[in-house]
Amino acid sequence: PESLSGFTDPTFSRARVSMQVRSMSSEQVLELADRAKKIAAERLEGTGLEVDLTGLPILFAKVVTNLVEDASGSFGLATLVIWVAMFIGLRSFTTSFASMIANVLTVGLTFATMGALGLRFDTNSAFVACLGIGITDDVTIHIAARYQRARAEGSPNPKAAIHYAIAHVGHPVVLTTVLL
Repeated sequence: PESLSGFTDPTFSRARVSMQVRSMSSEQVLELADRAKKIAAERLEGTGLEVDLTGLPILFAKVVTNLVEDASGSFGLATLVIWVAMFIGLRSFTTSFASMIANVLTVGLTFATMGALGLRFDTNSAFVACLGIGITDDVTIHIAARYQRARAEGSPNPKAAIHYAIAHVGHPVVLTTVLL
């Protein structure tokens, strides 16, 4: 008992064991924790003792995992809210819908490229997706508003209105997008 007093409570009903491991991804941390818990449960079977794994690495790994899993739902909700805001601001179903195609396509192609290159979706990717949506929304609002102005001022056809919009906001939009 004296040799275990630094690891247990006075009644020997709880013990603390610490592990130091190399730096690893959230998935690897959770896999290691699952393996450690299974091994401990097998070795302690029939003793009435339980194993609970805690600590900052496990907590952080669970937070990251939940964030990544919730990102797709959040992306869908953000897309819907942005579309509603664009619909209200642009007062046109067709223009707001076309604007959202550009927004969703940009982020979707980014994730598809990440998948094709074997890059993992993590917290940084989730934040980049949020930034990408913000940048793309800004661009599409400028172009769509200028397009609507051209159509309202008598542009002969949609193609001419697009040319007008790009000619008047193209340079600033490209510049701000590259800078952001």
